[in-house]
Amino acid sequence: MLSTTPAPLPADDLLVARGFADAAAIGLLNARTLEYAESLNDQLHTALHSRIVIEQAKGFLASQRRIPLNAAFETMRHHARQHCLRLTTVAHNVITTGQLPQPPNTPPTNQRPGKPTRSTPYE
Repeated sequence: MLSTTPAPLPADDLLVARGFADAAAIGLLNARTLEYAESLNDQLHTALHSRIVIEQAKGFLASQRRIPLNAAFETMRHHARQHCLRLTTVAHNVITTGQLPQPPNTPPTNQRPGKPTRSTPYE
């Protein structure tokens, strides 16, 4: 607080200043709590969406290969770990293409063996 005189502030002014400080502190705490809640909500939304994609891919793969659901999940999980891919990436590829994704830096299956591939740094 600022004063135009060198005298100490009156008690009433100090009380008002403390009220403003308390209100500001409460506002900051509420903002932090809201930010945390929004972050948690985003994380839960992402986790739910990932779970849905994985479950759909698991069902598709089990049906396509005529294997149990847990075997379909283990197939995707093993593929993801073996090729350093996220499980959701594998699941999304199964849903969109019907196949497990190609490992990174592997030529597509329709390319002739021995023929070099051209790649650019932006692929």
